[in-house]
Amino acid sequence: MTLCLIIDDMHPSLLPMLRSIGVEGDYQPKLLAADVPAALAARPYVGLMVRSKLRVTAELLTHGPQLRYVARAGAGIDNIDVDALAAAGVVLVNAPEGNRDAVGEFATGQLLALLRHSHRADAEVRRAEWHREANRGEELGTKTVGLLGYGHMGRAFARRLRGFGCTVLAHDNDPEVATDGNAELVPLAELHARAEV
Repeated sequence: MTLCLIIDDMHPSLLPMLRSIGVEGDYQPKLLAADVPAALAARPYVGLMVRSKLRVTAELLTHGPQLRYVARAGAGIDNIDVDALAAAGVVLVNAPEGNRDAVGEFATGQLLALLRHSHRADAEVRRAEWHREANRGEELGTKTVGLLGYGHMGRAFARRLRGFGCTVLAHDNDPEVATDGNAELVPLAELHARAEV
């Protein structure tokens, strides 16, 4: 069994899953970020699993020269120095598509709640009030929605928005991003000019 230090909260199913592939997870979600260097130096960890508690830097890697991989439980890698990992020969593993559908659904729900004034309406109903005109809201299907970024999350959101009949515009800094038919890729200035939401 190889040893992996896990420093953030994870689902209970993770440890048995890791064991099934020959990895012993040392689960320490209460470990402070400041204490991770000493922990890496104390045991022969081959892996480090993180969420967002810790910045993974070149300096941190010096405390765990035996590391072979860093696993980011999630999509974002803003807290990980990818160049430092490459220079040290450490592989980065993440889940860029892992929560795309959950994010797409949540964003759609939040947009509906915003346009329909759901929070205010809920509070009024709980007080046995109803202000019909104030709570009328706006229909999502008539809107032109602008998305900044068209990666996995943006695409999942756009798919759901198209189901409501929205016009979806997207801007992405990556010139290689291709549209999937659910959004029109536009320059940032055009997105700002045309998007209603």
